[in-house]
Amino acid sequence: MSQMLPKLIINNMLYTIMASANDSIPLREYWALLGKYLRPYKGWVTALAVLLFSGVGLQLVSPQIMRRFIDGAGDTNVPLDAVLASALLFVGAALARQILGVLSTYTGLHVAWKATNALREDLTLHYLRLDMPFHNQRTPGEMIERIDGDVASLASFFSKFALNILSSVVMLAGTLVVFTEEDWRLGAAMAVYATLTLLALSRLHNVAMPLWRSARAAAAGLFGFLEERLSGTVDIRALGAVPYVMRRLSQYTGERLAAESRASLVAMRIGFVDIGSYTIGQVLVVAAGYYLFHEVGITVGTVAMLVYYMDLLHRPLTELTKQMEELQRAGASIGRVGELFREASEIDTIDPGTLPGGALTVEMRDVYFAY
Repeated sequence: MSQMLPKLIINNMLYTIMASANDSIPLREYWALLGKYLRPYKGWVTALAVLLFSGVGLQLVSPQIMRRFIDGAGDTNVPLDAVLASALLFVGAALARQILGVLSTYTGLHVAWKATNALREDLTLHYLRLDMPFHNQRTPGEMIERIDGDVASLASFFSKFALNILSSVVMLAGTLVVFTEEDWRLGAAMAVYATLTLLALSRLHNVAMPLWRSARAAAAGLFGFLEERLSGTVDIRALGAVPYVMRRLSQYTGERLAAESRASLVAMRIGFVDIGSYTIGQVLVVAAGYYLFHEVGITVGTVAMLVYYMDLLHRPLTELTKQMEELQRAGASIGRVGELFREASEIDTIDPGTLPGGALTVEMRDVYFAY
């Protein structure tokens, strides 16, 4: 039973993530982008994985140390040195978690900047190779937003997305194993709780995806408008077009505000479900601890450990919530990045490598000039 429950939750989490990615952006585009731009930094990614999973291991072990300390402090037969050793071990584990957190943050940011800079270079090079009709149809401000703004929103996606998903699975499995080992009924209740929470979150995440795409498009339109008008300030003032420009600016900012407000309000629903599920989980664990303390005879330290593990069970659910929101934002940006990569020049160009060496001659036939 203790092995089946974590497996059930792992399968459910993977189903939730697959459903999150199964929207207008094919799943293969996510993994293709990750594989292409993270492959050169696989050493850093490996180091990040080691740091994250080491932190997960320490989080799973810490409640066991806390239980031994609490039970030892309440038992006169336990030597004081053993109690102090447990306290020092718990403090040491907490400090180690903080150090691992700082190192993982630094490593994640390093990977994110390296990967996103490589993507910016590829996008800029592709943009510069497009012919003039493409550039005439789009403002420089819009393209700056698409090359820099969309790529910047992928930083977290590049650095920790897949690893956070895996670490959340490990954390969920570990906490459910502990609950089940203490009492199979508590393990079953926590499994149902986690499953229902994940199902509720999975039903909400798809709504925000098109809204975030609209918000990114509205931001690109605003930056394109600003770039053109600021570069033409002299002409605008000379022609008396300042009121017109201000009305248009108000229109663009209003469109961006409305788009981002709609997306944010929809995303807030996930936060409400997250807070509500945490409260329900705390009530379940406290009630179960009270029952097991009086009926089964578990120790006070075990009750405190179960409450601690409830926090650990909720953390991966919260992390999963953040990753679903990140997936929504990343999906909108990946779609726009893919659209730019799919743009092709209408004019066929000749490979410079096929030209002969030396000076080239130009011959003109049937060319007329007239006024």
